Amino acid sequence: MLAVACGGDDGGSDNNNTNTNSTSTSNDNNDNDSDGPATLASIAAPEGATELDPNVAKTLGENNAASAILSAQRGTGGNTEQKGYDLPADAEWDSIKGFYDGEFDDWDTNSQVESALAAVNSSNPLFKIANWQKDGQNVSVIMITDPVDATKKQLIVSLHTN
Repeated sequence: MLAVACGGDDGGSDNNNTNTNSTSTSNDNNDNDSDGPATLASIAAPEGATELDPNVAKTLGENNAASAILSAQRGTGGNTEQKGYDLPADAEWDSIKGFYDGEFDDWDTNSQVESALAAVNSSNPLFKIANWQKDGQNVSVIMITDPVDATKKQLIVSLHTN
């Protein structure tokens, strides 16, 4: 199960969930177009995104560990890694998806998955998701908008490798 933190934790300072360090958005270091497998570190973040603070990132790390245990129990194998970001207040899904469409331009999308995700995206303005696949790997990006304060948006990048 994916644990996601939306917005502030207790209505306090708006900066409780953010690092002050910006994330590089240069495509010059994008390893996703190479012949080797993608790594979470090689997946760039959109302009203005900042990595979530270590407490929220710890929850994502716990999700990763739980996913590995479940995969092993099901005999499906694989590994899922996640990274989270706060997005600027003016971030729009079309721009986020367009950014990642460019990052994963040589990856595939499954038409059935794409159709299901389009239905999810059109029915809920607060939750948007996209997925790309290549060589036994899946990348999903999820944008979540806080239902109380639409200026608070977060992005989860999830990389699953079989």
